[in-house]
Order: sequence, then C-alpha cells, then structure tokens
Amino acid sequence: FDRDLYPHWLDADKDCQDTRNEVLIKFSRLVPKYKTAKRCDVTSGKWVDPYSGKTYTKPQALDVDHVIPLQYAHTVGGFAWPKARRALFANDMQNLLPVDLGLNRSKGAKPPSEWMPPSTAFKCHYLGIWKMVSVKYKMNLPKSEQDFINGGLVGCKRLAR
Repeated sequence: FDRDLYPHWLDADKDCQDTRNEVLIKFSRLVPKYKTAKRCDVTSGKWVDPYSGKTYTKPQALDVDHVIPLQYAHTVGGFAWPKARRALFANDMQNLLPVDLGLNRSKGAKPPSEWMPPSTAFKCHYLGIWKMVSVKYKMNLPKSEQDFINGGLVGCKRLAR
C-alpha cells in the first residue's frame, strides 16, 4: 500500500488551509490561533479527542484520523478508484477526526471488528461513521465486517431507547 496514491491534506477551496487545518478549525472548541495573520496554519485551540475523551491544546499532539483508514479502503475497492475519487475520499470531512496520536497509531488500518475507540460514549458514533462513509463510497466491506458494524448499530439503537 502506498499512501501517496491517496492525495491528502489538499487545499481544495484554495483558502490556504489544507484539509488537516480545516479539521482542526472545525473541531476546536475555542477560536483557534494561527501561525500568521493569513490564518493558514493552526497553532493552538482546544480539542477533545473523541476516542479517549482527553483534551488537547496543541495540534502537534493530534493526528487527523481517517476513520476508515486509507489502507483499509484501498483493500476493499479503493485500489480501483480513479485518482480524483481517492483524493476526495482522503480529504472527506465526514471521515476525518482530530484524535490522540497514540490511539490513531494503535488503530492503524484496522476495521471496527479489530479496533474500537476506548471511549464507550463514542463507539456508536464511530460505527455510524463507518457505515455512512462505506455506503457513500460503495466499499466492498467483507460480510463479517458489515455484520459487526450493523450488529453494533442495532445495540446502539437499543441503548437509545
């Protein structure tokens, strides 16, 4: 797998903020601070990692996670996507979250049946993102993975009652 097949951290709207910075801006609970008056690069803010519940103020402590990892997407059909679709997927705000570096790295390219966020409060939302994004991109998830996600979401609906 080659990450370079999935152009990421693009500045699609040409406002000088790449996708990583756009995610940091979107999820900051305080108005972020920037490196320069041009407001391209975020230097501080306040983020709550949904995977752990921990709070961070420095973007260097965070990874912007592809909830459905690029490598996993590649194995379930992304390898056949044209470059433009791979770039769209790699920069899709619905599939990106600012999270703890260590947790993101422990997750790697694993699907939900192999890795779930430690925060029980976020597990249902996590499965919901997997479901929504995999349907959006018509991914060929293995039946066992679909069953795991759908079963988890059924459990979430029961909890909501």
